[in-house]
Amino acid sequence: MSSIAVAKLNNNASQILMLDNIPTRAQDVFVTELVKTGKYTVVGSDPLKAKLAEMGLSLNSDMAPTAVAQVGQKIGVHDIVTGLFEGYGSVDSIIQVRVIRSSTGSVVWTGQSPKLPKVSSDAEFNQHIKPAIQQLVASLKAAV
Repeated sequence: MSSIAVAKLNNNASQILMLDNIPTRAQDVFVTELVKTGKYTVVGSDPLKAKLAEMGLSLNSDMAPTAVAQVGQKIGVHDIVTGLFEGYGSVDSIIQVRVIRSSTGSVVWTGQSPKLPKVSSDAEFNQHIKPAIQQLVASLKAAV
């Protein structure tokens, strides 16, 4: 089983995705769904934060793949998932995700959700964002 960590997704669509905690919630859903596959040893969100803080490192989806790979090597994971919510027009958004191999800094997989509508409640998160992440993880599992 290969080890994988999930960086908190950036929210570049804050006018459309209006829940304050969407990036953290999305990270947690990614972690949960990756664990469910049984294919990966997943570093959870809280242990990842603790490891990064202990080592004086940061990890975010704006970093270049080579910088993400360096962090991955230092924390001992094979791959790191990074991504962001991007506005798509004035009322829709998408999730863009990539997996970066720690040993090489190469992007080994990319995925994009279908268009997502405005999300401003927990029910809308569960109705739209969670299934989109589940589809992305299923695609990732099949490819990497």
